Order: sequence, then C-alpha cells, then structure tokens
Amino acid sequence: MPLQFDGTDDVVDHGDITAINGASALTVAYVEEPDTLASPPRRRAAKGTPLTATLVISTVTNANRVAWSLDNMTNFAHLGSALSTGVSRHWLWVYDGSLASTDRVRCYQDGVEQALTFTGTIPTSIGTTTGAMQIGGHATFTHADSMIGHVKIWSVALSSGEAAQEAQSFRPQRTANLLLWSPYHDGTVAADYSGNGRHGTVTGALSTGSEIGAGFPVMVM
Repeated sequence: MPLQFDGTDDVVDHGDITAINGASALTVAYVEEPDTLASPPRRRAAKGTPLTATLVISTVTNANRVAWSLDNMTNFAHLGSALSTGVSRHWLWVYDGSLASTDRVRCYQDGVEQALTFTGTIPTSIGTTTGAMQIGGHATFTHADSMIGHVKIWSVALSSGEAAQEAQSFRPQRTANLLLWSPYHDGTVAADYSGNGRHGTVTGALSTGSEIGAGFPVMVM
C-alpha cells in the first residue's frame, strides 16, 4: 500500500541523511505509478533546498522523462521515453562518480537497464550542502501526482544483477550500505526498516489501501 501524492504539496521528509553528503556513489530505488503528467517538471525525490538541491530525481521540462541530477538540474541524465499514467514501474538509479562522465549514472526500469541521454557533465561527487531527503516532491517546489512506495537508498553503486534482484523483492536483497528502507506500507507513518531510524514525516500524502502494480511483491515483514 504505497502513498498517494496529490501533485500540489504532498511530501515525505526523511531528514538530512548525512551519509549522502559528499558521497561518490549512491543508489535510489522506488516504485511509482503516475496519475497525471504535467508541466513544469515534477520532482520525485530531492535533497537540499529547492534552488540548490544536491540530488534531484525529476521529470524534464515538458517531456515527462525522468532525470537524475546532482546540481539542481544543471547537468543531468534523462530517459529517452516519457512516463505513462496508470502504469506501475520499479525504478532504480545508480550513481558512481568514479566512472567516466557518461557512465556515472545508470537507470533500471523493472530491473532492465535503460538508455540515458546526458546534458552537461555529471559531478564526481554529491554536494556537501545539508538538507532533508524528501520523496514525492520538494518543499515548496514541484510535486509528483503519483502513487509512490518501496523506497530504498544505498550508499553504494548497485550492480546490474543487484538491480534486477531489487526489482523483484519487497525486502532489500542487499543489506550492506543500506541507508533507508521505507516501503510506505504502514499508512502515513513512513517508517524506516533499515535500522537507521530515518522515519519519514508525511505531509498530505495518503495511504492508498492497495498494492501498487499487479504482480509486484507484496509485503512480507
């Protein structure tokens, strides 16, 4: 049972995950089913302040193609195809700043790697500016009109094999380097089951009361 975000002001705030600050590797995974697609770009996840964000997962202007950026959408990598409403997908973004510029970001949809288009140069590390990790939107900035759940974050670049495993598993298959595991299956509590205590503060988002995506693993705690 994921959370329903209304596209206006709903957000889940997991606080400042300090392990992300200055990191040169990171993986972020979640499941999303968009209800509507709209301009301007809508942020799915972000860390930092709206105008100086050090991590952004957002749609690209007027294209509804999801992108990854570490400098508030100045330099980014984005998908070649647009999102579809009413379709549930497992997304897993991998960042490895030690690699060549056009290899630093990879994206997996339902465990399958997707082609990305790069604009500018992805930085070799994430900025050190403090700021909350938020899901579903970004403070007073733009928000997704979607159902979102199964959020997992690691302080390491997962392999393609691990990406495929995570797409089929409710529980994190990799527990090493796990920073956050918040499936959003507990109403509006947004508890963190990683053991790190990064429970989310839910503003506006509502529990859907049903699973997201036919065939996706159901909750087994």
